[in-house]
Amino acid sequence: MKIKVNVDTSLDDIVVKISTPSMSDEIDTIIRKLSKNSLILTGINGEKTYLINENEIQVIYSENKKVYASTEDMNLKLNYRLYELEDILDKSKFIRVSNSAIINIYQVDNFEATINGMVTIHLKNGMKEYISRRYLKKVKEFIS
Repeated sequence: MKIKVNVDTSLDDIVVKISTPSMSDEIDTIIRKLSKNSLILTGINGEKTYLINENEIQVIYSENKKVYASTEDMNLKLNYRLYELEDILDKSKFIRVSNSAIINIYQVDNFEATINGMVTIHLKNGMKEYISRRYLKKVKEFIS
C-alpha cells in the first residue's frame, strides 16, 4: 500500500481518494476508520430494544438457534445470523473462533492453552469461549 499526501491550500476540507484495483476487506476497513463510523446494532433484552455500538460487543454467540451479543453488563438477542454479522462487522476487530461464536479481539482478557490442545479465550466480562481446531490457525494469524 502506498500513501501520498498532497497539500492544497485552495481546499476547504480534507479530501481522501483511494485508488485500488478492486474492493476488498482492507479497503472497507480503511473507509470505516476514515469515516469513523462504527456499526450500530439493535438487540432485544426482555421487552426492551437497545442500540449497541459494535465496540461494546465482547462476543456474539449462537445458542438454541438464536444469536446473542454479550456486552460488559448484558446479553442481547440479535435478529441476524452469525454469517451475516461476520460479513458486516469490522474485520480488524472481530474474528470467528468457532461455528457458534465471533469475538471482539479488543475485549479479550487472555488466552489459555489447555492440556488437550484447545485454547480458551477469557473475555473482560468474565465469559469464556473456546477456539475450535478448525479456526485456530486463522485466530493465531489474526493476533500475530
